[in-house]
Amino acid sequence: MPSTCVIIIFVVGLFYVISAEPVPPTNTNVTEAPVCEVPCEIGDNKCALLQSCIKGCCGPAVINNIRIRVNSKTISIRGDFKMCKAQQKVVIAGAGLVGAMNACFFAAKGWQVEVYEARNDIRSMAHVAGRSINLALSRRGMASLEAIGLKDYIVHKGVEMHARLVHDIDGKTIHRQPYGQPGQHIVSINRRHLNEALIDEAEKYPTVKFFFQHKIVKLKSSNGKPGNGLTIENNLNNETFEVEADLLLACDGAYSAIRKSLMSFPLFQYSQQYIEHGYVELNVKPTKDGQFAMEPNVFHLWPRGDFTLIALANTDKTFTVTLFAPFQVFEEQMDTDAKLWQFFTHYFPEMAELLGRSDLIAAFYKSAPNQHERREALPLVSIKCQPHAFENRVLLMGDAAHAMVPFYGQGFEDCLVLSEILERFNNDIPKTLDYYSRTRCQDAHTINDLAMYNYLELKDLVNKSKYKLRKKFDLWLNKLFPNKWIPLYSMVTFTRIPYHQVVQLKANPEINYASTANPEINYASTANPEINYASTANPEINYASTANPEINYASTANPEINYASTANPEINYASTANLEINYASTANPEINYASTANPEINYASTANPEINYASTANPEINYASTANPEINYASTANPEINYASTANPEINYASTANPAINYASTANPEINYASTANPEINYASTANPEINYASTANPAINYASTANPEINYASTANPEINYASTANLNQLCFYS
Repeated sequence: MPSTCVIIIFVVGLFYVISAEPVPPTNTNVTEAPVCEVPCEIGDNKCALLQSCIKGCCGPAVINNIRIRVNSKTISIRGDFKMCKAQQKVVIAGAGLVGAMNACFFAAKGWQVEVYEARNDIRSMAHVAGRSINLALSRRGMASLEAIGLKDYIVHKGVEMHARLVHDIDGKTIHRQPYGQPGQHIVSINRRHLNEALIDEAEKYPTVKFFFQHKIVKLKSSNGKPGNGLTIENNLNNETFEVEADLLLACDGAYSAIRKSLMSFPLFQYSQQYIEHGYVELNVKPTKDGQFAMEPNVFHLWPRGDFTLIALANTDKTFTVTLFAPFQVFEEQMDTDAKLWQFFTHYFPEMAELLGRSDLIAAFYKSAPNQHERREALPLVSIKCQPHAFENRVLLMGDAAHAMVPFYGQGFEDCLVLSEILERFNNDIPKTLDYYSRTRCQDAHTINDLAMYNYLELKDLVNKSKYKLRKKFDLWLNKLFPNKWIPLYSMVTFTRIPYHQVVQLKANPEINYASTANPEINYASTANPEINYASTANPEINYASTANPEINYASTANPEINYASTANPEINYASTANLEINYASTANPEINYASTANPEINYASTANPEINYASTANPEINYASTANPEINYASTANPEINYASTANPEINYASTANPAINYASTANPEINYASTANPEINYASTANPEINYASTANPAINYASTANPEINYASTANPEINYASTANLNQLCFYS
């Protein structure tokens, strides 16, 4: 009887093992296996798998001490008990770069993974048909490879590229355009080699299976909605079967069969655009002594306006060369051997010399058995769709979700982002897919547009003088302010800032050229009509705006706003005490040239007979005034008013009697042209480092002050706003 009770208790204990939360063992008996919160028995001791053993169990869990309650009593059962939580299953359509990468990520999380690919295993193929343009891996792609442990291997298989090398049409002149700061680079890698490495890595996991020559026919539906199964055709025997999974990943490329099925369901947005350019790929062999025929660690570029040629180095000393051109150019200028050779010798003389006539012509013909049939340029398609996720079970990724022109290759990041979101939501598929689709659609559309723009840049803009100057200026500012001024290309290539945020930062009206302490002040901002150089949207905002966005050069809408405002943000050229004073204002007849203390004082004012040229302390004093007998040039009637009056010591050109008013007074340290007595007011004062050329009543306003780093050219009342100020760099916030 006692033995029977023990057996019953033991069986009941085993039953509870399935659902009991294990107590972390105090004395683990697991040997030779790494230890985590719940030890796992994992055949090959891959540490990466340990992270997943409490989330889904990559293999049988080995637990040596479980406490369970039976009839209100706690019973400890000792001994090694192997159990495994039911594995989640993911079916991946496509064994290309994105599909194989996803297989690695999900296998590392302990999922059961099945990958179906219509083509043969590329590892066994002599030649891979279809797109084979070399890839340039950025930080985003590298981060994905690092997450699955392949970064070092791939970097070793690739070639670093630190700059663009732009070749002019003369075949001799080249221009080097660094990608970023020293140490920042991208990596050229052969697409096939990368794909093979990913498949090899995925197959190291026992839970991963690849099925080649298995074509996705369609996505199953359930009650009029996308289902969780696929219809698949085995090309080897033409048999059709169905598979189901907890999650379906459509990584089957730009012509995705799964996406095609989804298009039959309502509320699915889809658009595609073929650009007018196609491409043909060529190959440059090593030199006779087995070396690179060109400099290897650069992205070679031959921009020719409407078409372009690129070349990326491979580790076998070859170069993968790709010609992008309008289909019409291929059809009209390269349709015969003679025209082809003439085209290359004219537009790409160095490449023609490297390839040679016979190899170049041969590259434009198909391989056996159709070697006499001319190759056609391959198309480039741009695809956008929304949403990317459906019914908490189907997800479009890679080219199936956002095929784009190949000038900003960023597809790997899809996989890393999905993995990170899955971790964030603890493998909750509905939450993961909902969040991924909402955020990634926006980023996918953005990078799609950026890739199109980058092609325009590669084929044309890189040769423009303004572009070259801007790139140099961008890198210079980025070097000075590495965390605040980040060029667009650097944000895309060397950071993981979400793409839509990259564009927002680029278009932020508060951040641009020559902004200093105030982020609302910029040169050439276009996003915000209030802050610009030559803005037309807002008449109050233009050139040389400083602390106040209402202050500019040539504003016409507001008579209070014009050129070179100083102490008061509403005051402009030569205005000092009064905010209503400007140079050449026409809106307000009371506001004009050289007025000083009184808002009613101007040059050539006609509205008010009391207002004219050279008035100083008294608003009734002007040049050639006729309305008021007290206002004249060289007046004698009023002893207080003269050009060279001696009667009144307060008003003179060269008065010495009154130290407060003079051209070269020395008596009063506050008023002088070259006073040395008062360090606050001078033309070239040396006593006070804050006061220099054109200083008025405010010591914060100067030209070329050097002693105070906050005060320089065009400083106004706010010492934080200057042209070329260097002191206040910590507040700068620049993006290009």
